[in-house]
Amino acid sequence: MKYDDTTLLVRLPVALSMLFAASAGCADPLQQASGFASVRQDADGTSGTKVMPPYVRLYEGHKLTQDTVCSVPLAVGEHKQYHFQEKEGHCANDEAKSIEFERIPAGTVVELFDDPKCGKGDDWVSFTFRKLVPRTWAWGFEYDLEDKDYGDGEVVYSKVYHKDNGLDGKVSCMIINVPPEH
Repeated sequence: MKYDDTTLLVRLPVALSMLFAASAGCADPLQQASGFASVRQDADGTSGTKVMPPYVRLYEGHKLTQDTVCSVPLAVGEHKQYHFQEKEGHCANDEAKSIEFERIPAGTVVELFDDPKCGKGDDWVSFTFRKLVPRTWAWGFEYDLEDKDYGDGEVVYSKVYHKDNGLDGKVSCMIINVPPEH
């Protein structure tokens, strides 16, 4: 099988995620996304469960390129706002152009705003997750996407973009709403 540079760049984060999961004693990310956790037996005969948390990661370039702007872990039932001008979540202001999602629970809403106070009077984008998947992404923010297909025909998320003067490279605030467990 022949790979070009784009294919390798797309597969590298997945490979690194799986390597990290294995070194941390976690199950395969695909199993984790299905609700399974890795139970391993330690040398003393006890067992423990380690599960990597879901996270959102923003990138400086389109298509998950250039530097990581920030990586924010999520918790079930959590509602958080991150104001990038105040360095909340260790996120750089006015830098993000693409976003990666790992193990995001169904029902989660992630919103990005040009407005530093998360207001909807300027550019904003909203991702609403319909299904938990191991990993998905958006190469940029400035387009609507009714349904993001995971590749096997399953809908992963819908995306709504409100345009004013452009959001790519202008993200100043993020709101994350993760639903409680059922």
